[in-house]
Amino acid sequence: MNEENKVLDMDVNEFVAEMEEQFPIWFEKLNLVVGLGSLGFAFVAFKSEHSELVGWFLFVIMVGVILSIRHYFPKKLKLLRKKKEKTLLEKVVLKGVESEFLGVSKFFVDGFVYWVGLFSLFAVANGFKTVLHTKILPVLFG
Repeated sequence: MNEENKVLDMDVNEFVAEMEEQFPIWFEKLNLVVGLGSLGFAFVAFKSEHSELVGWFLFVIMVGVILSIRHYFPKKLKLLRKKKEKTLLEKVVLKGVESEFLGVSKFFVDGFVYWVGLFSLFAVANGFKTVLHTKILPVLFG
């Protein structure tokens, strides 16, 4: 194999295949651990007497969880991002992989539970319970 088709000493096709393998695992961790955990925390905070305080406390815990699972992010992509002297091929492959697997629409579709969970917890922490009881329910049910 000639050196022109290598990314981090791997064939380009091998590198892309590895990314195709690893990104679903990363999104699964985000959805199952962070998304469902955040939804559970949002429910607990909503049911508590001091929902905003509990919500913010649990939100901080969830940020810690997010930081602790960052090691599931594809390692080779991290290495390629950190590499100082990238070849043109490595730059193109990096942009392509990021666009394919981390694009906005892809990230929202594949990470749907993650976003719903975080949004729910953030909403409860910011007073959604109060808004629900004082503004929404009176309008809906008079």
